[in-house]
Amino acid sequence: ARIYAGYQAALKEASALDFDDLLLKTVTLFDEAPALRERYSRKFQFVMVDEELRVTAQVACDHLRVNQH
Repeated sequence: ARIYAGYQAALKEASALDFDDLLLKTVTLFDEAPALRERYSRKFQFVMVDEELRVTAQVACDHLRVNQH
């Protein structure tokens, strides 16, 4: 837990996000701004995801798909 706290502090200090943060921030933003979510869902019909990140990305995409209606 101490290592993770240090990792999060280092990210914050660097104004950086890791992959999970990027997904979470995107899902949160699209939940809070349905018009923006709709704009991007019209613009991008497909999203290509690296195989190593497939499971985490699939969870985020499923969340976005369920909440778009």
